[in-house]
Amino acid sequence: MSKMNRVTISIPSKLDLRFRQFASTECSFKRGWYGKAVINAIKYDLSRKEQLSQIKEHKREFTLVNIVPEIKGNLKISEVI
Repeated sequence: MSKMNRVTISIPSKLDLRFRQFASTECSFKRGWYGKAVINAIKYDLSRKEQLSQIKEHKREFTLVNIVPEIKGNLKISEVI
C-alpha cells in the first residue's frame, strides 16, 4: 500500500451528518470506515472532474476541426491581406 498522509479538515456539521448517513449505507462500520468513505468520495469526485475535462477538451478540438475549414472556405484572399 502507498504511503498515507494525514489530513485534518473542518466541515459544517450538517454536511458531515449527510456524508456519514450516505457513507454508512455504502460502508460497513468496521475500523477505518469513515476514512475509506472519504477516500472513495475524493476519488469519485476527481474521476468525474477528469472525465468532464476530457469531454470539454474533445468538444473544443472537434469544434476547431469543423470550424477552421469552414472559415478557410469563406475567406477571400483580399480579406486576409
